[in-house]
Amino acid sequence: MKWIRDRYRASSWYAVFNFKDGHGRSRSCLLFASIAQAVVNGFTTGFFYSGYLAGYGIDIVGISVLTLIPHIASLFSLLSPMILERFPRRRGLLTGARIAYYTVNILGMTFLPMVVQGRVGRMVGLVVIVFIANVIDALFSPGYSAWHMIYVDPEVRSGYFTASNLISNAASGVFLVVAGLVTDGMQGQSRQNLLLALRCASFAVAVLDVYFMQKPPEPEYRLSERPSLLSVLRIPFSNSRFLLVMLVYSLYTVISNLQSSVIVTWLLESVKVSYTYINTVNLSYVLFILPTSALWAGVKRRLGTFRALALVELLMVPSYAIHAFMTPANYFWVMAGVKLIQNTVNLGVVITVSNLIYLALPDENKTSYLSFYQLLSHLCALTGMGIGTWVVSAMGGGTLDLAGFSFGSVPVLFLSQSMLFILLVPLIRWVGVKTGIDDREVTALGVRGTPAGLR
Repeated sequence: MKWIRDRYRASSWYAVFNFKDGHGRSRSCLLFASIAQAVVNGFTTGFFYSGYLAGYGIDIVGISVLTLIPHIASLFSLLSPMILERFPRRRGLLTGARIAYYTVNILGMTFLPMVVQGRVGRMVGLVVIVFIANVIDALFSPGYSAWHMIYVDPEVRSGYFTASNLISNAASGVFLVVAGLVTDGMQGQSRQNLLLALRCASFAVAVLDVYFMQKPPEPEYRLSERPSLLSVLRIPFSNSRFLLVMLVYSLYTVISNLQSSVIVTWLLESVKVSYTYINTVNLSYVLFILPTSALWAGVKRRLGTFRALALVELLMVPSYAIHAFMTPANYFWVMAGVKLIQNTVNLGVVITVSNLIYLALPDENKTSYLSFYQLLSHLCALTGMGIGTWVVSAMGGGTLDLAGFSFGSVPVLFLSQSMLFILLVPLIRWVGVKTGIDDREVTALGVRGTPAGLR
C-alpha cells in the first residue's frame, strides 16, 4: 500500500485529485460523483434502458421518441438563471432538485410500465414522466456547472478529464459487463425482472452522486446584472467570441447525435449483438485511456483545442464509415475494428470537446452563459436525433443502394456522419484562427504545462 501511495503522490494526478488542498478535495468529490453517474447512466440509459422498454412493447420509434423528450424539456433552462440567481447560496435547492430528478426519472420510469397496461397509455405516461424529470434537470443543473467549474483549473484540466474518463469508465464498465453476462443468460420475464432490479439498484447509487455533488464549497456568484428571460439570450449573444466557439460545438453535437437515438435498438434487434459483447467492447476503452492520455494532452498543448479537435474528427471518420457495413454475420469483427479506432482517438475528442465551454466563458453571469450552453447542447442533440429518427421512420425497412452495397436506415446515418465531419473540419480551423484561441492557448500552456496523466 505504501508503494502505491508513494507512486500516486509522485504522479501528475496527485495535483488533480488529493485531500491536501481545497480544490484537490473538491475535484476528488466530483470524481466520485462522476463514477456514480457513470454507473447510474449505464443501467438507466443505453442498452439496458432500451431492453427494459422493449420488454414492455415499446418499439424502436417509441424508444427514439423518449430519447428526444429530454432535449425538448431543455427549453426550460432559459428560466434557470432567473430562479437560481435569486439564491446567494444554492446547495440545499440544488440537492433537493437532484433528488427529485432521480426519483422521477429512475423510479417513475421503472414502475409506470408495470402499473399502466395499455401500450398507448404506457407511452403517454412515459413521455410525461421523462418530460417532468428533465424539466427539473433543465431548471437546476446549470447551477451545478456554475458551482463546480471553478475547481477545474486550466493547469489540471486535461489530467482531470483523463482521470474522470478512465476511472468512471472502468468502474461502470465492470458492473455493466457482469450485468450483461447475467442478462444474456436469461430470457422472457426473468430478464425483465433483472432489468427492473438493476434500475432499482441504480437509484441507490444515484444517492451517492447527490451526496458528492453537494460536497465542494460554494463560490461567490458574480453578476453584472439581474438575469431576465431576455438577458439569458442577450448576454451570450453580445459575446461574439463565445458564439463562434458555440457554433463549432453546436454543429459537432448535431452531427454526433444523428444515430444516437436509434443505434442501441438497431444493435440489439437488427444486428443481434449480445449485451455481454456490447459491454465488453465498451469496457475495452479503459485499456486505451492511460496509453493515449499523454499523447492527446500533448497534442492539445502543442496545437491548441481547435487544431486538435479538427485532427481527432478526421481520425474518427473511418469508424463511422465502417459502422455502416455491420451485419449480424460480421458484427464481431466490424465492431472490434470500430472500437479500436474509437478507443485510440476518443480521449482526444473528450479533452477537446469538453474544453470548448471553458475557452470563452467570462467570470460574470456564468449561470446565464451555462444555461444558454445547456439549452444549445440539448437543442442541437434534439436536432441530430430528430433527423435520425425521421430517416429511420421514413426509410422503414427500405434500403439505399450505393456502389453495389445496400444500406438500411441506420447505416445511412453512419455514412452521413462520416461525410459531415469531414465538412466540419474547415470550419473548426477557421474559428480557431478567427478567435485566436489556439495561439493564446498554446502560448499559455507552454509556460504552465499540463498534466499528461498518470506516469
